[in-house]
Amino acid sequence: MADFGDLSKKLREHGDTILVNQNKKTIRVALAVDALIVKAMPVDTGRAKSSVVVTVGESSSSEIQAPYFAGKKGSTAGANAQAAIAQAESALQGREFGQEIHININLPYIDDLNKGYSPQAAAGFIEQAIRDGIATETGVEASLLKRT
Repeated sequence: MADFGDLSKKLREHGDTILVNQNKKTIRVALAVDALIVKAMPVDTGRAKSSVVVTVGESSSSEIQAPYFAGKKGSTAGANAQAAIAQAESALQGREFGQEIHININLPYIDDLNKGYSPQAAAGFIEQAIRDGIATETGVEASLLKRT
């Protein structure tokens, strides 16, 4: 027959499992949101896609001056998207439960892009990517998530 010590141990183990699984889910949501932002980001030279940078713990105010792969008229869109997504995966590998995740986009013209300045992306594409990423990974209907 189990005693309170055994019960306490099992509850701690179960609690640890919940935290580990919650951390994994949080990382999956962050990666989904990041990938959707990167893929939706309008592209000419590749700088905007390359400027989507994920950090853990602290946000970054660094502005990316050059893309991962320089191009013209979207010629390196795929390569820059892959590099930006790989950066996010690398940044999140050591993330521990409770650490903040920041998806940084430090471009002087990001607001213009998100307002629909480029015909390549609808206005509000960043907010839509956030809603879609959360919905995809949590099962919450995107239309139920608050619109800003």
